Amino acid sequence: MDLVMQVCDKLVVMEFGTLLLEGSSNTVSLNVNRGIVVGSSGGGVAATSGNTLTIAGVVSGASSPLFAVNNEGQSGVVKLSGLNTYAGPTTVSGGTLTVVGVGTLGNSNSLLTLSNSTLALENTDAYVGSLLMSGAASRITSAGGTSLTVSGASTVANSLVTTGIQSFGGAVTLGANVSLTSGSDVTFFGTINGGFELSVNAGGVTSFTNAVGATTELSSVSLVGAAAITAPSVKTVGAQTYSSALTLGADTTLTSTSSGAISFGSTVDGAFSLATSSGGSTTFGGVVGMSTALTSLSISGVNVINAASIRSTGGQTYTGAVTLGADTSLTSTS
Repeated sequence: MDLVMQVCDKLVVMEFGTLLLEGSSNTVSLNVNRGIVVGSSGGGVAATSGNTLTIAGVVSGASSPLFAVNNEGQSGVVKLSGLNTYAGPTTVSGGTLTVVGVGTLGNSNSLLTLSNSTLALENTDAYVGSLLMSGAASRITSAGGTSLTVSGASTVANSLVTTGIQSFGGAVTLGANVSLTSGSDVTFFGTINGGFELSVNAGGVTSFTNAVGATTELSSVSLVGAAAITAPSVKTVGAQTYSSALTLGADTTLTSTSSGAISFGSTVDGAFSLATSSGGSTTFGGVVGMSTALTSLSISGVNVINAASIRSTGGQTYTGAVTLGADTSLTSTS
């Protein structure tokens, strides 16, 4: 598509088409005084392989057109470092979109689409309305202090890395095996579904606040770092691994529909019931109910207890074989 572009004083006004940087190993910057206005027909910017196009001015646009980056599959780098205000969605179709410092992705309520492309966050906090990641090459990377907040629904894939929080406000669908890495909290406020692996490594707390795998079971769940579950259920085909302290905020059932192991590497606390069901084993590696006794505990399947104690206010039920790996005290205070 041809580019219709007007230079009005210090603004570049775009009506569809793409501003393209070509050549070899070029680095070109539009300075802070040269903004871009995306017209009602939309528009975009692109850089071919080995090239970097930096836009320091503000990208604006009052209507809701598409702002496209590398829209024909170019593999170069586009950098945004301005307080952008364009109203429409952002689509990255190849290469890398880097958001630097005070740079923004326009309207924080709009859709960000990554298709076989990278969103590189550099000392910035990204806010988007919804997130759609597709293709084996799509990922989010981090340099310096970064965070990601998605207020609506997300389809996530591959790897997402931030030093700060990751917050997902709506339903999350796994589009591929997913690895989330954060130096702070990772919070899921909506449901999580999709037949893929979910792995979270958080320096803070990973929180499930809604059902996991209720519609489409995850293949597995692995949480490194403290975890909090206020969800009624977590359902996988394979294993569930909770490596660090787990706090229950609601009655919870953990289910592996195959022979996946359900493993607790550290303490489990919370004044709620915990039930597990698996064709594999459930293993407790740390004390259960020491700080706050569970209301009840029900284990369906083989159980391995390497914990010094399990404490509940109500009943404890073990329906399969139990193997003790340590001296253990089981206590019900009722």
